[in-house]
Amino acid sequence: NNGTSSASASSNSDGVFHELQFYRSCDEEDLFYALSFGKRRIEAKRPSEEQFILLFGGAQGTIRIMDVLTAQEVTTLVGCTDAVHDLKVFSTTDDDNLLCSAAKGELRLWNLDSFACICIFGGVPYGHTGNVLSVAWHPRGTKIASGGEDGKIAIWNVMGSPGVAKKAYGTAVPFDEAICASRLTEVRIGSTSKILTRKQFTPKCQRFPETVHKDVHKNFVDCVMWLGDDEDALILSKSIQDEIILWKPEPRLRPSERHKPGAKTKPSVFAIKMFQYHGCDGVYFVRFSMSSEVLAVGNNIGEVCLWDLQDFEATNPYQILKPSVEQKGKESSPKKNKSSFAPREEKSNLIRGVDFSPDGSLLVGCDANGNVFCWQSGNDDIEPASAGLQTINL
Repeated sequence: NNGTSSASASSNSDGVFHELQFYRSCDEEDLFYALSFGKRRIEAKRPSEEQFILLFGGAQGTIRIMDVLTAQEVTTLVGCTDAVHDLKVFSTTDDDNLLCSAAKGELRLWNLDSFACICIFGGVPYGHTGNVLSVAWHPRGTKIASGGEDGKIAIWNVMGSPGVAKKAYGTAVPFDEAICASRLTEVRIGSTSKILTRKQFTPKCQRFPETVHKDVHKNFVDCVMWLGDDEDALILSKSIQDEIILWKPEPRLRPSERHKPGAKTKPSVFAIKMFQYHGCDGVYFVRFSMSSEVLAVGNNIGEVCLWDLQDFEATNPYQILKPSVEQKGKESSPKKNKSSFAPREEKSNLIRGVDFSPDGSLLVGCDANGNVFCWQSGNDDIEPASAGLQTINL
């Protein structure tokens, strides 16, 4: 967001959006690049009591956490090396709530119940050497895929490292308001419990990804996502070219030989399919989304392209959505920022982000002017919601 705010909205039976909450940073130089909803357990004695939260981060390198019900700030997570470009939340089968954040050269794994930083994934020469732009949890929570400005896609094994898995799953117990006020965190190690300050809770460092793939894209990798829920799940990824690639990671070397300098390896990926579209060549930080059946991405000319994931033959979109927006007033010039991550000047109809509702019935998109669009899925095609395109301007 090139303003300094984050908003949420709902749609009533009349199909019109109504703003529910609005947040603005006290720092006018702040920019928000990533936003995600999540939940956390707020008391160890009553783990069933949950707090629904909104997380957002950006140019300041901090992650702000807001309570959705009270609209109050819960805390701010600090420690990222630079601007935060992506946030992804995952809840385990044991109700541990985890967060993965992406910044310059690293991924950080956080426990949202205790706000402890569990692990830092990254380090030269095998990790990312530039900004990490996108992260994605494996549906089972065992791995994390990341893409960055260096053109690499790395796969990090969360459960494969005993130290990381021990801290990530079941060691950090949520703290109550008294512990939170004193900035202390209660952690359980084995059968014993003790109180640690945040400084005493030392995160693990994971320098070696399971695999690194440099031969999928030749430029920035700004969006990655898993397709499938088994251990052999496929990966969808895109760069600044007009294409999204579906591929499968291939084993490269035995673990003992994987990171030897100069080792010759076979191709690290098996390409399965390429989804081609137009109107976005050379523009980065454009995110795609998918439901169980449809893949969607926006472009630089105000369109949203859709593919049927069940159709293995078609490479071109089966439908292209193009909202019609009535501009109100003069368009304000974008603010200049001092962040290391400074997107190029945008065209007003660039659609950077799209996302599906959990059941796949609604598709929401936003453009560079702050307009938010909503489409509803019909029997065959996706149509404007409520028989007419509904738009709000933030």
